[in-house]
Amino acid sequence: MNRPEHADLIIMHARAFTANPRQPYAQAVAVKGNRIVFVGGDQDVHAWRGPATRVVHGQGSTLLPGLMDAHTHITADVSRGWQYAAVRRTAADYALVGAVNAARTLQAGFTTVR
Repeated sequence: MNRPEHADLIIMHARAFTANPRQPYAQAVAVKGNRIVFVGGDQDVHAWRGPATRVVHGQGSTLLPGLMDAHTHITADVSRGWQYAAVRRTAADYALVGAVNAARTLQAGFTTVR
């Protein structure tokens, strides 16, 4: 089978979770740029392979989709005595802690703080 473009990355010999009830797992995944272009069997993924394609042998490992939970509780404080904060702190205290933690979060590389 001819493909107009080859994949940048192929992961084979894996147990790729698909979240598709008709095919809950696959052996291979091909990626082009930032898109998954193929999910299926090891035999069929070879059509996506080109001379510059990086091929990773999954060794039967489970492959999961990019599940990212990048949220933070900016008013949280786990310093000494944190469990008593609810009865000792004012709204202004929480606002100050939130501002400091928001700045730290942005400096750490997060792009959004709400």
